[in-house]
Amino acid sequence: MVGDVLYIASQNYRATPGPQGGEVWEWGSQITSVDLSNLDAPVVRDTFWLPGYGNVIQATDRFLFSATGGWNTASTIQIIDISSPNGHMRRLGQITAAGRVPDKFKMNLDGDVFTVISQAVGSDGRWFTSLQTFSLENPIAPARLGQLSIAPGEQVFATRFDGKKCYVV
Repeated sequence: MVGDVLYIASQNYRATPGPQGGEVWEWGSQITSVDLSNLDAPVVRDTFWLPGYGNVIQATDRFLFSATGGWNTASTIQIIDISSPNGHMRRLGQITAAGRVPDKFKMNLDGDVFTVISQAVGSDGRWFTSLQTFSLENPIAPARLGQLSIAPGEQVFATRFDGKKCYVV
């Protein structure tokens, strides 16, 4: 909930037009905003489809983030503006993480600084974990602020943010 608006994120499987006239099926997340300012007459404002299997969703009162990526590929993080008081959503920019974002606890927004922790297996067969920060002063074109390699050769299981601090296990 943001104000009087309920945002619903659900994983779905749907048919889409195929390249040669048939149908193909794809996994994705459906994001729907419902204006509940009048509880006797709720209004569906917007619905977005975000393709990808196992999308990781994280939301604040300003943005909804959706990270999509394969088991060992870089995640693409879509930034959606959900700050409108009536529930209208707007697609903004996107961020490419260094690796896969495994869960919503690996993404955080503190002011205008977005932090993401991602993992991948390097060419040497060892895990690498990356902590990256981006400025969302202009969320249409996020600017990379910095990157730090952490826990070389280890998998990350738990992450928590506390303001400007990040705890990684």
